[in-house]
Amino acid sequence: MAGTLLVFAYGSLISDPELPELVSHRFWARLDGFSRRFNKRSPARGARIEHSWADDPAASRAFVHAGHADSLALGLEPDPDAHVVGCVFAYPKHVASSLIVQLDAREGFHRGEATRHSGYVPVVRTVHGLADGAAVEALLYLANADCPLVLPTSVPDSERARILVAATPRIPAPRPAGVDYLADVRRALAVEGIFDPALERQARAVAELGPRWAARVGLRASAD
Repeated sequence: MAGTLLVFAYGSLISDPELPELVSHRFWARLDGFSRRFNKRSPARGARIEHSWADDPAASRAFVHAGHADSLALGLEPDPDAHVVGCVFAYPKHVASSLIVQLDAREGFHRGEATRHSGYVPVVRTVHGLADGAAVEALLYLANADCPLVLPTSVPDSERARILVAATPRIPAPRPAGVDYLADVRRALAVEGIFDPALERQARAVAELGPRWAARVGLRASAD
């Protein structure tokens, strides 16, 4: 794929890529050694308190402050026994510089600053096409474990679910936030028949908070 820049999307980029009009082609691929997890604090994926479900009994108050409920964004965690399926977008090389500037801004990577200030860091990793198994190098953004915005791995999915609930807007926003962000990524994968185990565990943790939240994430509530 000479003359192209490949970007591996595993979260919101799947359904909302940067510079979509310049994508020459796309394909699904597998990244080994990682699993998905809602692991980075994200004001942008949250909501103003008066527009949110922060007062719901199922909500966590952990990230509610100054009139705003911060949410969580999706990242990757190292896991030698797992893999992540995502969508690879191919761009012509001549747009690489402008594309990377936009991706850096979207993912909160601050070039020239100490790494701990960045929620995500860009890396190049080998991914394998689902259709042909071909190995290619693709750019992707990993959640930065050195950043204070990234949650410790020990925080259970049940608490992450409550944080997502608190940050969910009462009326769905154009840019999915809170539980709606989880539901959006889950739907984008399901269209291709892809069901990610870690994402399904997080969705089930949300569904266990009650029928409202089960419906919002696209599952049935657990029976008592």
